[in-house]
Amino acid sequence: MFKNKNLSLFVSSKQKVFITLYFAIIFIAYNIININNLTNISYTLLIYLLFLVIFPKTKWIKLLIFGLFNFILAIELFFNLKYGYISDSLLKTALENDTNQSYIMIKNEFLSIILPSFLFSIIYTYFIYNKISISFRSKTLYWSIMFICCFFLFKNTLYYYLSDKRHIVEFEVDPFFSLNKYIRVKYPVVIGNTAILIVDYLGFSEKYTNVIQHEKFNSSIIDTNNSDTFEKYKNIIFILGESAYRGRHSTYGYKKNTTPEMQKIFTQINSCIINEVHSPASITRDAVPMLFSFAKPKNEHPLLDEKNIIEMANFQNYKSYWISKNGESGPHSSKYSIIAKLSNTFIENLKDDLELPQQLIQTDFQNNEKNFIVLHLAGSHKPYKLGYDELDVSALPEGDDYDLTIHHTDRVVKQIYTILKEKLNDFILIYTPDHGEIVNLGHGLLRKTKEFSNQFEIPLMIYSTYDEYPCQEIESYRNDENMINTSNLVFLLSKLLGYSVNIDQSFIKNDLILSVDGQSYEYQAIIKQYQP
Repeated sequence: MFKNKNLSLFVSSKQKVFITLYFAIIFIAYNIININNLTNISYTLLIYLLFLVIFPKTKWIKLLIFGLFNFILAIELFFNLKYGYISDSLLKTALENDTNQSYIMIKNEFLSIILPSFLFSIIYTYFIYNKISISFRSKTLYWSIMFICCFFLFKNTLYYYLSDKRHIVEFEVDPFFSLNKYIRVKYPVVIGNTAILIVDYLGFSEKYTNVIQHEKFNSSIIDTNNSDTFEKYKNIIFILGESAYRGRHSTYGYKKNTTPEMQKIFTQINSCIINEVHSPASITRDAVPMLFSFAKPKNEHPLLDEKNIIEMANFQNYKSYWISKNGESGPHSSKYSIIAKLSNTFIENLKDDLELPQQLIQTDFQNNEKNFIVLHLAGSHKPYKLGYDELDVSALPEGDDYDLTIHHTDRVVKQIYTILKEKLNDFILIYTPDHGEIVNLGHGLLRKTKEFSNQFEIPLMIYSTYDEYPCQEIESYRNDENMINTSNLVFLLSKLLGYSVNIDQSFIKNDLILSVDGQSYEYQAIIKQYQP
């Protein structure tokens, strides 16, 4: 046994091996979870040092707490190994899934993440942590170590956070932003992510839950009366899909016939199936606000301070509807709910996408002079088995689960189209999803993979009984790379609603997307970075 007489600390040679292994594991896990970045690791190491020395006589309580702590650590570790970086946007999006989605996703990840995490926690807790026994012969030394650890943890986190009034103001406005900016940066392992989830679960409001009418138009709106479009396009219907990767649509050349009805609808006169389109973000929470407001990857202020498309439709005396299969209100309200709830009629929480057409019929929308309608699908969101039924299986027997969700969406689009043809003389029908999908992995991922761009690559289809203006106009939004960013669809919608619009060409030329790490990137640049 090793004895340091000055410190009165006893540690055997065998114990030193366990201690080295103990800290080596957290060092490696931290490096992986924080994407090869060891910044602020000292704070996490201090916490693990506290686990070794705190309350030596409460062994089993310490084991339970340490085991839970490391179960969370392991979930973060194995999630990162499979999917990549855990962003705050992913955490917030996770709590916005409905209960059934969450249950099935947990079930699907049991063998790849949950079970390995449980085993990791057991091994790390019982066979390593439990074997370490540090004996303090001096109470002075023990309490000195306790004081030093607690002092620096308090000083470098809570004290600095509370002493800066900016953090308090930021927390009152947006707790997610505030915690992510400080606490999560200090503790990217376990504590930071858990803090964000707890704050959301407890229902702290954030800036995106304040549903208010805005007075100011975006600076691109130069007139509310466009002589070419005002009172011309009286029925505009937008079908908003979910997690639909363009490459799995037969309308875009996929070998399996996943979208036979869309092929028929969007190849008629004055209609178009548009190529080379990408979403402005890879998660719903970030993408949808940029479809229906003037928010951009580098500037979200228009979402919070200016009229969005629903308000602009209301201003022009359209009857506005937002009908969603998903739940878009409540304490964990989605970022885009502040847009949806401003519609004249807001319907949510349906059982299946096939209920959307029936809900549309029940609104008697055909009795209105003008309609602006958004139909938000659950589409192809994971778990895929929730997104199709037996009719899809029989119609597409060779399709995998994801193909069947695309086919299911195809049926929904057909039903909506049929209703519109029966009820209206003229209308414009637009179909596009919020973002794409890396099939069988998901979306909102920040990891190198040859399929990285799939979570951005989306279909865009337009049908019009009026004229070919919508299809012609959208083509003018292509950049030098021949790409269309759907964040610029807001300009097309504005013009269809009768507004005169002066488009800042930098939005088209620069082609920015909002990544899940909260940063904006030029689209081609981030694809080259993460797609070998």
